[in-house]
Amino acid sequence: MTVEQKVKMLEYEMKILKNEIQRTLLDIQEQLLLHYYPSLRTDESSPPESILRSIETIQKKKAEREEEEEQSRYLSEEKTDQTSIV
Repeated sequence: MTVEQKVKMLEYEMKILKNEIQRTLLDIQEQLLLHYYPSLRTDESSPPESILRSIETIQKKKAEREEEEEQSRYLSEEKTDQTSIV
């Protein structure tokens, strides 16, 4: 493995770690909102609109991060397969 390949692999691993950290922070943010606004957990009451928007935004970001991570894994597997063929 050349130095250039090692650097690319390390960059890829750092990107994965970054995505995992961001996803974890979004999970923490969501849990904090649910903790401070318990009404979000019940179906009987309706929380303020701003809180609902915040949760929707967090969930969208979380889904986007998961999708990006899946794509990165797929690309990494393709690169690994191509490297093993050579």
